[in-house]
Amino acid sequence: KQKEMMKKTIDELKRKSEQGSMQIQGDVQELDLGRILRERFPSDLIQDVPTGIRGADLIQNVHNQYGQKVGIILWESKNTKSFLNDWVVKLKEDQGRVKADVAILATKTLPTDVFCFSLIKGVWIVEYQYVIPMVRMIRRQLIEIVTIKQSLVGSGKKMEYLYEYLLSSQFKNKI
Repeated sequence: KQKEMMKKTIDELKRKSEQGSMQIQGDVQELDLGRILRERFPSDLIQDVPTGIRGADLIQNVHNQYGQKVGIILWESKNTKSFLNDWVVKLKEDQGRVKADVAILATKTLPTDVFCFSLIKGVWIVEYQYVIPMVRMIRRQLIEIVTIKQSLVGSGKKMEYLYEYLLSSQFKNKI
């Protein structure tokens, strides 16, 4: 009985030590992701979400070439042996809480039916090695969307001015 209890204790301690090392591996990957994003996109503001606080790992405030904020990308980083669908649900909830435009889950292990990256339930799942190409595309889209929105501001008034000019005697005289 004593031997059996010792074996249980040893197994429990072994499990706890492995779990701790998995947490450390995840933290290292998260720090690495933050470093890479800061290096590649120096105009963006990359914020760490402190450990222990509910939410994703990183918040990336995307800025255009003029320094204007154009959107928010929410990042979750996972370094595990298997993929859990619960991560997608949690990240989607975090996205709503933070009001992020895009949520990305960077992971070393993808779902079995995904190759490189995929959009699942509104969350981008990307293999860790493809993070930079993925974020380049998403940043470009966020910047273009804001540019289009800005060009549409006051478009009704501009059309009104154009219509008035086309009906004016000034335009008729030129024609």
